[in-house]
Amino acid sequence: MTEFEIDAAFNTICRPGQVVRILTKNGKEENVPVRVWKRWTIIKVYEHHVLMQSEKGYHESFSNTDIREMIRKGDIRWR
Repeated sequence: MTEFEIDAAFNTICRPGQVVRILTKNGKEENVPVRVWKRWTIIKVYEHHVLMQSEKGYHESFSNTDIREMIRKGDIRWR
């Protein structure tokens, strides 16, 4: 992906109310990599980070560079 495509995807993802799915590691054992898609809802976009809420109701903040890296790797979906 070019930097322009990453910026366009970032601007599409980072809107309040947008629901995204993030690929995360899940599992108790370190040598068994289980990866699952978890849903997050964008709550608020700040200058350097984005506040999200999980399905279970807890909040987590992701930095802009983390989100851009997830877009680059394909670890985030918004459609």
